Amino acid sequence: MKKILFTISSLVVTFSSAQAWNISGNNGTNPSTNFLGTIDAQPLIFKTNNSEKARITLNGNVGIGTTNPQEKLEINDGFVTAKNSNVAVTPTNKVGFRINELGNDIFEMSYARDGLGILKMKTFVDNPISFGTTNTERMRITSNGNVGIGTTNPQEKLEINDGFVTAKNSNVAVTPTNKVGFRINELGNDIFEMSYARDGLGILKMKTFVDNPISFGTANTERMRITSNGNVGIGTTNPQAKLDVNGEARILHGLDIYDESVNGSNLRISGNGGYIPSGITFTDTSYNQAGQVARWSIWKGNTWAKGLGFMRYDAVSPCGTGICDVPFFLADTGNVGINNTSPVAKLDVNGDVRIANIPASTSSTDQPLVIDAQGFVKKGSAANGNMPLSEKQIVNARATGYAIIAAKNPGINFPVFVIPWDGVNTLEYNANNQIDPSWHPQVVIKGNYFNQPFDGSDFSIYSSFVTSQSDFDLYKSTGTQWWIVCSTLPSFSKSITSNENTGNVAITNKLEAKEIKVTLTPTADFVFEKDYGLPKLEEVEKFIKENKHLPEIASAKEMEKEGVNIGEFQIKLLQKIEELTLYSIDLNKKNKEQEVLIKSQADILKSLHERLEKIEKVKQK
Repeated sequence: MKKILFTISSLVVTFSSAQAWNISGNNGTNPSTNFLGTIDAQPLIFKTNNSEKARITLNGNVGIGTTNPQEKLEINDGFVTAKNSNVAVTPTNKVGFRINELGNDIFEMSYARDGLGILKMKTFVDNPISFGTTNTERMRITSNGNVGIGTTNPQEKLEINDGFVTAKNSNVAVTPTNKVGFRINELGNDIFEMSYARDGLGILKMKTFVDNPISFGTANTERMRITSNGNVGIGTTNPQAKLDVNGEARILHGLDIYDESVNGSNLRISGNGGYIPSGITFTDTSYNQAGQVARWSIWKGNTWAKGLGFMRYDAVSPCGTGICDVPFFLADTGNVGINNTSPVAKLDVNGDVRIANIPASTSSTDQPLVIDAQGFVKKGSAANGNMPLSEKQIVNARATGYAIIAAKNPGINFPVFVIPWDGVNTLEYNANNQIDPSWHPQVVIKGNYFNQPFDGSDFSIYSSFVTSQSDFDLYKSTGTQWWIVCSTLPSFSKSITSNENTGNVAITNKLEAKEIKVTLTPTADFVFEKDYGLPKLEEVEKFIKENKHLPEIASAKEMEKEGVNIGEFQIKLLQKIEELTLYSIDLNKKNKEQEVLIKSQADILKSLHERLEKIEKVKQK
């Protein structure tokens, strides 16, 4: 193998006393006496044009471009060029230099046209190659082929400590066919590439060439994965959708969901049938006091409450000593529960109900609402045993002192009975429409056809009929209250026997009327005053659990024992309806706030979806 090597040795010119040194060649020389050099303690200097170009010092250092070389060969302000211009450079005909120690090759840097041409830098022994600047090592190639930048002990083929890898092409425009980056190849097959190419606006590509996923991790643990079908999984190694997150997800500035299909778009949250398998949580981190609701959750329950629940949590010790309840619940059956996770009706309210600003009725066929023993609100109807005044045409009703009732329907006579409240004074008719307290206890119905005393046992034989207002006027004695009792059936009149002094009118059975007007009774509009203390639903719930009835409403036992004041009871019911309205308004405001938040989250999801679609399209190219 032919090599061109540089060997620096002593340059000597030998002069003999008998023979001069011939610059065109010499023979018969003796190296000990014939040499080019100095024989005193002076360096050997080489000049051209009377200017020093090279020097050999007393200690044998050679300097080119310097008068004080510190190494065996020191070149200042110039290059060392290994050149072979006469023949083509081949693996057996190369140029370069080699370091030899004690007859053993140690290091070589050479160039040979091996294939397209190779610049070789190699060691012949088990030593690394070190590269440095400012007398500091910057890069090392170990004997096993590992390359370390910023480290002297690389453990991988390329290990970079405290720095970045930059792929740069600054001389030409970056295009899809002219890109920068790096690629992993295994056994001649491309496996992975991360590159940048100006494809459109410019794309940083990270892709595999085979059916393998891309995994991202921290702390030696996988955190995210992109599968070969384009699904992205966070917290899962087997994502089943374009974005599959196993764990909590936080969206800071809204979520947008957009779908150009005719079916529209939707946000799907799926669970696996657990206790509360899936849901959305809304948290206000500014709330940190006990009694403040810092978190709302909307979840789809299964084993505990089958339906969609709106649950709130206290800022301090939720579900411990703090707030933890379900104010609103949509059951799988379609029923709606307020403070009730087991609604048995279309609307099942556990607590007060308040309705405000109810408009006046304009219907001529209004029907009342009734509450049965189980708490169900139903439409009222005329039933046997009731007084069906709604089936009559009201002619007139007026009172001089206390009360008068008069009614008729063409072809139907309407009996009216009057009983004094104290059982002593009786109402009786005379021509002057006056009342005489000295009359015997009796019932008198004033009419043109009837004026007969009543023995207190049987109404039917004393019945007469009033067919016009001119036939009927009732008065009271001064300071005396009278009871007025009406019935449409003679048989029903036998059960009307009330003679108590607890009111103006007493009826022992049912009363049905087309309209009942109660006057001189205050309303419940005070509920809408600013200083009204609307009860907390937690307090109402606690009261109901302890007492089994609404606050400020008598219990069933009390009603059975004491009866019900219709005027007061209606006002109390109105009060509860108005309170329920306030609760509903507050809930409506919260629902609108949640709608805004859900819309913002949908916007973010839309943006993420669009980005994923772009990535998928690029991958398909």
